[in-house]
Amino acid sequence: MPTNMFSVMLFMSCLLCSNSLSTNSPAATASTTRRLLSKPAKSVGPLTQGGGAGAGDGLSMLEAAEKRWDMTKSSPPTPPPSPFIRPSQEMSPPSLDSYDVAILGSTLGLIYATKLQSMGASVAVVERAKVQGRSQEWNIGTGEFHSLQSALNLDLTPAIGSCFDTNRVGFGEFECRVKGVLDLGIKPDIMTGILKEEFEKAGGICFEDTSVSSLLEHPDSVVINKADEEPLCKAKIILDCTGNGSPIARDYRKDKPSGICVVVGTCASGYSEETNDFGDVIYTNGGINEKNLQYFWESFPVGMVKEGEKSNTKTTYMFTYLDADSRRPTIESIFDDYFDLLPSYQPSLKSVEDLNIIRSLSAFFPTYKASPLKIDSNRVLLVGDASGIQSPLSFGGFGATTRHLTRITSAVHEAIPLDLSSNELQSVNSYLPNLSAAWMFQKAMMKTPDQGTDSGFIERLLSGNFKVMDDMGPRTMVPFLQDVVRFDGLLGSLAGSFIATPLEMPIIIGHVGIPALIEWMGHVAALAAFTMADALVSPNIDPDRIPNQKERWMWKRRMENWKFGSGNDFDFDESLLEL
Repeated sequence: MPTNMFSVMLFMSCLLCSNSLSTNSPAATASTTRRLLSKPAKSVGPLTQGGGAGAGDGLSMLEAAEKRWDMTKSSPPTPPPSPFIRPSQEMSPPSLDSYDVAILGSTLGLIYATKLQSMGASVAVVERAKVQGRSQEWNIGTGEFHSLQSALNLDLTPAIGSCFDTNRVGFGEFECRVKGVLDLGIKPDIMTGILKEEFEKAGGICFEDTSVSSLLEHPDSVVINKADEEPLCKAKIILDCTGNGSPIARDYRKDKPSGICVVVGTCASGYSEETNDFGDVIYTNGGINEKNLQYFWESFPVGMVKEGEKSNTKTTYMFTYLDADSRRPTIESIFDDYFDLLPSYQPSLKSVEDLNIIRSLSAFFPTYKASPLKIDSNRVLLVGDASGIQSPLSFGGFGATTRHLTRITSAVHEAIPLDLSSNELQSVNSYLPNLSAAWMFQKAMMKTPDQGTDSGFIERLLSGNFKVMDDMGPRTMVPFLQDVVRFDGLLGSLAGSFIATPLEMPIIIGHVGIPALIEWMGHVAALAAFTMADALVSPNIDPDRIPNQKERWMWKRRMENWKFGSGNDFDFDESLLEL
């Protein structure tokens, strides 16, 4: 179910922005949300914004998100007047500065860039704003953080802004605590500073304040054109790390999103220090409401690093899954619900008027079944949110980046000297059955305007499923909460849920629908096949003994696909069994 979706929260925190705007517009006081987001925040030190999704202040972010949401609900996306990638039959200009890899977007792109530069590639990062992270925290699991440090061979501990012992999972009458999941708050401004220094020290180049208008794909490399269509540089391979607003993805996504996650929230002080010692990975305190929405909560303490340290500041998010039906409510009305419900979710808060809002988030995250996204190019590869590789239950790509970093950078580094075809390069974004299987969970966690599902159904469903996973232990629960769906855990939890609540099965089938169930069963069958291939076939193949370079490269990608598509890449922390 939710998975690192919650790790994603992480990245979502990336979308938190400074809430310092005041406005004289009469409409600004028309709702609780506008009134509270207009209040100046107390000084919390200098705030950096960085670029990418979510940059801006509270009200401007809300208004921009609302405009995009209206467009998304009204019709399928309008194709741009000209494609972002244009082909050329001529060789690229020899006078341009040339790199092995150029990365568009620095928010998470700098992680890929630092890794590739350390592997010996020449890398350039192109960022439309400054290469700097925001003054906030992204949450990540301790194990994921250690994996990221190990992959980059860097000490990132100065970027830890918060650490706490446990997180809560709760639905209705069920509640449990989990360890090792989103228990660290990472400061992206500090982490980005460390990465940028290491990247440039190793010879990497950052082009800041540089907007890209198009890519010209030549037989030997890709030329990056600036906003004025003047060429900036060229590279053998381009990685698009610009997120779900990627202009390249927009050229290929012709239909409405398959699903939407709307997220609103704040980072604020004013909570009780005594109860602010754990986070929530996913929590509900009510059923489906009159807007046909099931709200979920996620929250994390902010600013606790030393043992015994206390803080009255926390980040709280309220999110919901829905489709892009034109009847769906505005993001502002959902934010109003957030402020109305926040005191009941956080009882230490007597009134939202007591909050000092430091940052706020108003966003929606489109997800597509056709993910990861393959495009028609032998030199441009979409990664992270641009490719849709994050879970459909997630709000961003920090967790997915840490998980796929080594796989993607190895593939790209090995591809640099090879003249791969489009089909070969795009195999990096091949079908992942565990990602596709997660779509059923989003389907089960939303109610369409036309469904007659009772208000308590989703809470009952999740309560039963998570009770079974909790009984199965951390080996099942922890990977599931970190976006890793595995066949053994899925099969065990389904069997346990059927035994525990057999009468709910017809209701579940009626809620998700027979066609969706049949499609999902196909993904589960593929998940089983990938699991067997990784366990039985991969150990008997040594791709390094294959003489043909391209064939060797393809076999490595095929074996990685089995491992990651089955969830067998997850490295479980055995110490969690002792807790």
